[in-house]
Amino acid sequence: MTMDTSTRSLVLGLLALLGADVTAAIALGVLANAGVELAMVALFAIGLVQLLWAVPGAIWAYRSGRKGLGHGIVLGAALVLLVNGGCFVVVMTSMGSFH
Repeated sequence: MTMDTSTRSLVLGLLALLGADVTAAIALGVLANAGVELAMVALFAIGLVQLLWAVPGAIWAYRSGRKGLGHGIVLGAALVLLVNGGCFVVVMTSMGSFH
């Protein structure tokens, strides 16, 4: 079974964004381990921080006519933001139960 071009572009955009997010998370983790406090905050808010590369990447993709790639980037950014937001809420509400 073979994917059509638009589906392949969408998957490529998703994978590109997730690869950039994983790379950033590793870099932020190394910086946070070195004692950079801002890196720890950025690591917990990776869903928002990813907008630094997701928005320009999506704009570039749409302007260059790679609509499927742009859709994949936007979809990936939305998924990461939702998962990160959900995890953040769980962590923050569980911190209130520590006495």
